[in-house]
Amino acid sequence: MKLWQKVIVKTLQWHWRHSRGLTLGVQAIVVDAEHRALLIPQTRTSGWTLPGGLVEANEGTEASLARLLLEQAGIRLSARASLHGIYVDHDVTPDFHTVLYVVRSWHKVSGPEPAFFERATLPPAMEATARSRLLEVLSRSPSPAAKQRPTT
Repeated sequence: MKLWQKVIVKTLQWHWRHSRGLTLGVQAIVVDAEHRALLIPQTRTSGWTLPGGLVEANEGTEASLARLLLEQAGIRLSARASLHGIYVDHDVTPDFHTVLYVVRSWHKVSGPEPAFFERATLPPAMEATARSRLLEVLSRSPSPAAKQRPTT
């Protein structure tokens, strides 16, 4: 990044920090019955990422998550998602926080079939932070045989 670009970015970050306070986003790791994770195509660049986006004004993170999953993947939550963590990306701005949920109970309601990937076959063109968070969750998750539980 050139010096003038850095100056512009820092100026805008300062402005956003003092005019908006905090920017909040949500992301979801949606896991299917075969222990695969849902990825969606990135809209700004080529590649794949986790479903999610910005939380709108006067909207809670769980409501935002439900809205974004329906908009981006055509899926509806069947039960509450599990909060996995809250992340800050200081490389972007210290005021951007992402709330990460794990979704295991859902059903398809509209749109094309979503793209699910196994841990071993994640696409190479995948956003780095999304890959890192996904691998963190999948490495802690039980194997499909170990997590047999009744569906409601």
